[in-house]
Amino acid sequence: MKQAVHALNVLKEVGFRLGVILLVGAGGPAFAEEHLDGTLEALRNLHLTSEDVIFLSPFMEPEDTDYESQARAAGLTTFSEPETARELLRWQQALAALPARITLYSIKEHLYF
Repeated sequence: MKQAVHALNVLKEVGFRLGVILLVGAGGPAFAEEHLDGTLEALRNLHLTSEDVIFLSPFMEPEDTDYESQARAAGLTTFSEPETARELLRWQQALAALPARITLYSIKEHLYF
């Protein structure tokens, strides 16, 4: 993560604006706190401005892959739709103090099956 933050800060120093997509709910309820805390730590170390955008997208379980069976074998579960909505709201509130704009984004709209 430190390497990614460093690389993004180098881009910021030379004038790039950032657009970061975060998959809210990746890891499911078991890792929700760790996911948000780690993400906040990384974002706080970025040199974000009001010209940058953070996109919050609900995690979508990939179809036609072994992900579901591997996740279940590891004891991972996913959020229900109402839980996902609450998790998105929690992330919006947690990230509200950052200088970047926060907006919703659906990765589902951009998955090509």
